[in-house]
Amino acid sequence: GNDGAVWTFWGQVDARNIVTLRARRFASGKLDAATQLAESAGSDTFADVATDPAGRVWVTWQSMRRGQGDIFARWLDPKSGQWSKEIPVSKPEGGNWEPRLAFAGGNGAWVAFDSSRGGEFNLYLAHIGVDGGVKERPITDSPEYEARASLTPAKDGKGLWIAAERGRRLWGKPLRGHESDTGLNGMKRMLLGYFDFASGKFSELPVPAEGKPAPRPATAVNLPTLATDADGNLWLAWRYFFTNRWLIGVSKLDVATKAWSQPMEVPDSSFGQDRHCTLARRGDQMLLCWASDNRT
Repeated sequence: GNDGAVWTFWGQVDARNIVTLRARRFASGKLDAATQLAESAGSDTFADVATDPAGRVWVTWQSMRRGQGDIFARWLDPKSGQWSKEIPVSKPEGGNWEPRLAFAGGNGAWVAFDSSRGGEFNLYLAHIGVDGGVKERPITDSPEYEARASLTPAKDGKGLWIAAERGRRLWGKPLRGHESDTGLNGMKRMLLGYFDFASGKFSELPVPAEGKPAPRPATAVNLPTLATDADGNLWLAWRYFFTNRWLIGVSKLDVATKAWSQPMEVPDSSFGQDRHCTLARRGDQMLLCWASDNRT
């Protein structure tokens, strides 16, 4: 939070064997009691958290209370220390998954998520007002799989950069395994686009190597994550599969010239599974956090 406190959010199985969403605050050397933010008939987890310019701590998560995934959000008032009521973000249609938060263009929050409405995964973007009002819209509409988004505000505050996975049709239905052409990661690549607040339009930009850039030959890429640097240029990090392990690649897009840097491999980033990494800016530095098991 803006008060210097550190918040931790996690999913925890309760006595009913259902995952509940919990949070805990650490400040001035003191760890507060845990707060239960979501408890329903279905599991509540896969949270994303950030603090807005006004100091509100926002959390968005996926709940299975309907039997399929739905996206919810809450925010913490920095003055009263009270959490808002639950805000339903997605429409209760299909399965809605993997929400991600960003702030730009005034009060409230932006949440990107993917939904299986219509029989295929597409990307949706929602704006949530502090008053609980939600405006949700699709930003992709294709027969291909498009999911697991990341978003970050443009430097001028006039739009959002959004990256996501793009994959084969009928994803998750006739597929088996992970890495082969018939697996869950088969034919995966990345998409990148810009959502303009004024027009409400999402425009894609080409990603090098037909959406599969990598420092080494890669059979699959996934889990892109975005952040902008102090100059407003866009940094992209992602997982790519090489031989028997997942590695992390990083590249920078010069927003003015639309030129990409050569992809760099992150040292000690190998891992047996395709876990998220996190990009962030601190002053004029770019920071990356990831998990690794150092396999070779």
